[in-house]
Amino acid sequence: AYKKRFGNLPAKVEADKIYMNRWNRQILRLLRIEIGGKPLGRPSKEQNTKEYHDLMARNVGERNEVEAVFGTGKQIYRAKRADTEALWVRACYFVKN
Repeated sequence: AYKKRFGNLPAKVEADKIYMNRWNRQILRLLRIEIGGKPLGRPSKEQNTKEYHDLMARNVGERNEVEAVFGTGKQIYRAKRADTEALWVRACYFVKN
């Protein structure tokens, strides 16, 4: 759907941890899409560098920005119940895309 709408695939995907499983990561790698977030498994010793920590901090910041938009919108529209919250998330997703 994304490629059909915009003519190309996204350069980067940032999703909740539950969606970043091995299968989805493999598909993203095959499509050459950057994965925003920590890699699966035990961290290697090479990942203990300042550049790596800066990259992870940027990824977390970008993810927090997206989550903040949803949180602010839910607060404005008082979407506290489960049914209104689900409706708000769908509406937000629809409008933002």
